Amino acid sequence: MLTDNLLFGNQPYKRSDEDKVESEQGLKVLTPIKNIGGRKSYRQRKKYSNAVSRMRQPIDALFAWLNKVTDIGDASNVRSSKGLLTHIYVRLAAAMMLRSYPELGF
Repeated sequence: MLTDNLLFGNQPYKRSDEDKVESEQGLKVLTPIKNIGGRKSYRQRKKYSNAVSRMRQPIDALFAWLNKVTDIGDASNVRSSKGLLTHIYVRLAAAMMLRSYPELGF
């Protein structure tokens, strides 16, 4: 079992029961802080939000590239869990081949 995990997400991933999730699952969700106003702690909030965004940005870029190259999100014809896993693994294999051999150009 994994413990003390960090998940970097965007504001929609924020949950009202985050303390309960952290204690039960050992999962801490870090999201940028929404700017509420007030000047006193603005710099601290900004630094924290920038740090979270810097961790999240490369992951977002990877998935954006993966979706652009393979259209992995289009699984409308998949009818089973096995079919979904096949769809995902074939698309990931195609992305790795395209990354390794760009001259294939498929």
